[in-house]
Amino acid sequence: MEQDTMKHQKIVKLIDLISFLALVAMMVTGLLIEYSLPPGSGRSELLGLTRHGWGEWHYYASLLFLALISTHLFTHRGFIKAVIMGRPQGVHGYRIWLALAAAIVLVLFLLAMVIG
Repeated sequence: MEQDTMKHQKIVKLIDLISFLALVAMMVTGLLIEYSLPPGSGRSELLGLTRHGWGEWHYYASLLFLALISTHLFTHRGFIKAVIMGRPQGVHGYRIWLALAAAIVLVLFLLAMVIG
């Protein structure tokens, strides 16, 4: 049983690391597209890629991030269920408030993308 828990923790850490790297890639490509290769920059290239080439990298990094975050949430489904059904044992209130704040920020970012 202890080995399963250790294996689960290693998998979660790997998912979190790759998620972070995908998020960084998404941010870097987004910044490149916005500031180094803005609309109307013609056929300008940066490191051999045009604005559209960087857009493809940005798109695939976003898909990878979405898949990994979905996997992350799936691996923590027990905790999420415990938080929804009632306060789980051993969890401090600040963690729940922090998770709630993160969820609100995520929703605001999604709204900004749709509206903006």
